[in-house]
Amino acid sequence: MIAGYYKLETLQDEVKAQNKIKTGAIVPRLDCTAHAGNYKGLEAFINQKGQMFFYLTPCREVIETNAKRYAEYCLTGGKSLNFGSLYKFIDYPNFAYSYPNKKPFIGAKREPNPLYQFGNDLYLIIKAPDYSTFEILIFEGGRNLAEHYLQSLIDGDFDTEIQNLRAEAKPMFEYIGLNSANSKL
Repeated sequence: MIAGYYKLETLQDEVKAQNKIKTGAIVPRLDCTAHAGNYKGLEAFINQKGQMFFYLTPCREVIETNAKRYAEYCLTGGKSLNFGSLYKFIDYPNFAYSYPNKKPFIGAKREPNPLYQFGNDLYLIIKAPDYSTFEILIFEGGRNLAEHYLQSLIDGDFDTEIQNLRAEAKPMFEYIGLNSANSKL
């Protein structure tokens, strides 16, 4: 059922330096350190080195959709390509969901949206309390059932599948000096 698994981590400064990644940045950068599955929808975020990373940026304004669901952060990739806003529930702060932009064209220049064909997919997210580690679970065609799938995740319905994906996960990029034991999930 889960089409893709991605683990994102904030790399330590020494690992960043060894891999020629800017250190001391104000906006946190989360690098994909492991992935599993055959999902193609995030390929637009992979750079020429083979790295996939996102910046955790505050939403321009806190998005409140109802009294219990809100988004205060979003993930953006290189070239300011938006991964999506992170919708959270007050009662479950370590879980969130997101989905791709469904518009065929994006930006002021109205460029083709590389995520358009994946617009009905759903991203469920398990995050560390300090936002240093994320696990993204992809559900193809799951956008309209976001809250249902999120509740199933919270209830543990996907625990076995997630454990299998974690065990199968392979590095997206071989970071010099990376020790995944530092993960906070």
